[in-house]
Amino acid sequence: MAGFSLLKNKCLDLCQMNDKFLVVLSEHHKEWIKIVCTFGESLYAEDIVQEMYLKMYKLQNIDRYFQNDKLNKNFVWTVLRNMTYDYQKTKKRIEKVNITEAMQIKDESLPVERLKAKKRLETHIIEEMSNWHWYDKLMFELYRTSGLSTRQIEKETGISFKSVWKTIKTCKERLKENVGETYEDFINEDFELIK
Repeated sequence: MAGFSLLKNKCLDLCQMNDKFLVVLSEHHKEWIKIVCTFGESLYAEDIVQEMYLKMYKLQNIDRYFQNDKLNKNFVWTVLRNMTYDYQKTKKRIEKVNITEAMQIKDESLPVERLKAKKRLETHIIEEMSNWHWYDKLMFELYRTSGLSTRQIEKETGISFKSVWKTIKTCKERLKENVGETYEDFINEDFELIK
């Protein structure tokens, strides 16, 4: 029984130390958010900082967090950097969807429900494109409808390859960001989700 009470007291001391540590850590909350923003992640900075609190709470070696009885900000900075980069890597791993295929799907022999969903998807794409600058619309339409590569468009129009490539890449990214989920619903045949 004496061994159990000793273990219980040690666990209570550890929990109290962790709680005190979290109080000290949270005193610099705004600073942690600014640090995450400097890594290029301002949208989810708060979430990453909260995850850092959980991670630090779970780590039991509190001595690493203090240096000369002060909070080791270098260690916290490293944890935040690693967590931010891990988040950014997972964000990049999201499956890429080729949105330009949606406009090229043939209407023949499609079930009525699928045909209606295709029309709604095309409407979403057209609405998104209507918000674009005229040059972006023109370049993307030329790329999509002509079947020419970016090099061929460069030769035909006399516009630099870099300009053509960057414009088309930006347009595709905008479509993926704003219409990609709707396109995925169409491909997965979740037609009721397409509004």
